[in-house]
Amino acid sequence: MKTTTIALNWVKRVFPEFEFTWLGEEMRENLPKELDFIHEARNTERVRRNFANVQRTSLHIPEVVHATKRTLIMEHIEGARVCGSPITTRIVAEITLRWTI
Repeated sequence: MKTTTIALNWVKRVFPEFEFTWLGEEMRENLPKELDFIHEARNTERVRRNFANVQRTSLHIPEVVHATKRTLIMEHIEGARVCGSPITTRIVAEITLRWTI
């Protein structure tokens, strides 16, 4: 966090018209949560509950096998990353629309 604060102060000096202090505050608040894998395991379970009633989806939320503050072990799932495939924004939007209908 110290490095981030120094970098944001430098950016503020070079580009005074841009206000980036909110980013440092956001990171200071949320980065520790993102790096706490017990917290992330709870988020995974919350997502699982939120999507439990969605019938028509290819979304698979991996099961948390084990979590500690610094380790998160999840089930392995075969598949492809959406962001790494040639799926266009239009197709993703159509799929998302189908999930909500």
